[in-house]
Amino acid sequence: MASAENRKHPRITINQLVELDFNRENFVRAEAIDLSAGGLLCRTDEYCEPYVVVFIMMTLKLKKGERIIKCEGVVLRCDKKGDLWETAINITSMDTSSEKILKSFLAEHD
Repeated sequence: MASAENRKHPRITINQLVELDFNRENFVRAEAIDLSAGGLLCRTDEYCEPYVVVFIMMTLKLKKGERIIKCEGVVLRCDKKGDLWETAINITSMDTSSEKILKSFLAEHD
């Protein structure tokens, strides 16, 4: 018997470019795989150290147009998958505006 998924937040499958900033000169470009109110799974070209704080910026397509969200997270894991790294990030904080945009996006894709 298959068990139900035990996530706090349902994940929405997306195909979206994301910029990750580890307080370096350059952003790490990533492709989001899925997104929830609590986290992001993405593919990156480079390894991202677990437990490191990351700043995330991405554009979400809503019915009313595109909106940018900015948030902070912590890398939970980074696993090699072929030529890329599958990176799981726990979202730890975001401003009220970004939170509203994310909630709207998730509600539209529920």
